[in-house]
Amino acid sequence: MIKHCFCKIIVAYHKPAKLFDDRLFVPVNVGRVINDTKLKNGILKKDDVEWLNQNTIGDDTGDNISAYNFSFNELTAVYWVWKHYIELGNPDYIGLCHYRRVFDFENSSIEEFIGDNDIIAAGISDSRDSFTIKDQYLQYHKKNVLDDSLNFIEKNYPFLFEDINEYLNLPFNKGCFYNMFLMKKEIFFEYCECLFSVLMYLHKRTNYAVYSVYGSRLVGFIGERLSGAFFYHYKKKG
Repeated sequence: MIKHCFCKIIVAYHKPAKLFDDRLFVPVNVGRVINDTKLKNGILKKDDVEWLNQNTIGDDTGDNISAYNFSFNELTAVYWVWKHYIELGNPDYIGLCHYRRVFDFENSSIEEFIGDNDIIAAGISDSRDSFTIKDQYLQYHKKNVLDDSLNFIEKNYPFLFEDINEYLNLPFNKGCFYNMFLMKKEIFFEYCECLFSVLMYLHKRTNYAVYSVYGSRLVGFIGERLSGAFFYHYKKKG
């Protein structure tokens, strides 16, 4: 077990890439339990799997949803962290980024970068403001999946329902995307309880056979919008 620390940032990997691995960054192989399937299907090579096994932690130990990576995307790593938090050193702050999208601390320490913020989330460098976050989602994904998610949230998380609707109607360039964040431990646990309650509900109701490989990632795409709404909710709280 890693000793208690101020912050740990999970870096999600699904193939070999530049390695971020030091006292701050923890490389995690998302969907490790299905690496053999990817190998058989030609998505990964034997050398790729060996690199991942040697250089990253798997999201497939203990309580995990590694097998759902095809739909949950990098959120299988978030679930693993939620259930294995002590093993990471019980940090005061936890973060998530990707092998090709990382936070730039601009030569500051992590403590200086976070400052007195409870949450830091990644925005998007897109100047378009003529359509909303919801409009952008509906360009690529099915409306019934979003509606189903909102109905579940209204019944089970009414404190979030108004804010998620406000968030979805913001201009697209005001959104938080990529599921990239740094947040306080206590907020992270609240976030995960809400997030995975919604996403597991969707997962159990979904017939993946009717979706393309891209379309089957629907749970992760909803999770990305729900994450942004959660951050927006906390921003409103100050």
